[in-house]
Order: sequence, then structure tokens, then C-alpha cells
Amino acid sequence: MTAAAMQQVLKWYAKRKIRELCPSRIADQLLGDQGAIHQLWSIGIVSGASPLRLRHALGGLNPVLTREDVSDVRALFVADPFLLRVGDLWHMFFEVYNFDADRGEIAWATSKNGFAWSYQEVVLGESLHLFYPYVLSGTADII
Repeated sequence: MTAAAMQQVLKWYAKRKIRELCPSRIADQLLGDQGAIHQLWSIGIVSGASPLRLRHALGGLNPVLTREDVSDVRALFVADPFLLRVGDLWHMFFEVYNFDADRGEIAWATSKNGFAWSYQEVVLGESLHLFYPYVLSGTADII
């Protein structure tokens, strides 16, 4: 790792720790207001009889996935989930913003009940920013 890259990594961790430990007023004075890219986006689950009657599930804990769940890249946020059920297993494909790549990649999580999710891994990364995954199923394979 180059000295410049190491400096960027240390800067990222220092800013994250300042935001975590300091009151927001002080952190904003030290680091400036957080822009849209710094928002801690996460993924939550809601359910209902129709799209017009969605509610947070009783007893359900939201968010169900955050950047802290991502274990294979340093994530700034997670967003844009797409759900697909195959047999008795739910699959969630979503954007994870990879700090080191400085772009969105597509990651995958699984759940047996649709509310408790297990992060798996980043499944698609390209030289451009990826977001809003759409996944199709053909026969028994997810494509």
C-alpha cells in the first residue's frame, strides 16, 4: 500500500471515529456538515396487505442490514435492495458503497424468514458504479 493510500485509510477511520464519539455539533465543526454521501443509509423491511398499507413488522428490528454487516469490503453505506425468493430462502441483492473502490458494488444476503438477514458477500463489482440490482430467475438458477 502506498503512503498516500495509507493516509486516506487513516483519514477515513479517524473521521468515522470522530462522528461516532463526538456530539454531532462538534463533529460538524471539526469535519464540516455531512453531505449526502456520508449519510448512513441502511436497509429496513416493511410489510402490509398492499403497497399503500405498509408498516414496520411487529417485533421486527430495523434496519435489517447496515454497513457494519458488510465483512468483505469497507462499506460507506448499503442501499437499493432487491428481494427474490427461491424455495424457502430469501435472497437480497443490494448496493454496497465500497470505500476502497470508490463506487457501488452489488452484494448478497440471505434469510429464511425475510426479517433476519445474513450477509454473504459482494457478488458483482465493475469499473463503474453499480446500483439498483434487478435479478431474474430462470429454472432453478438465479441469473
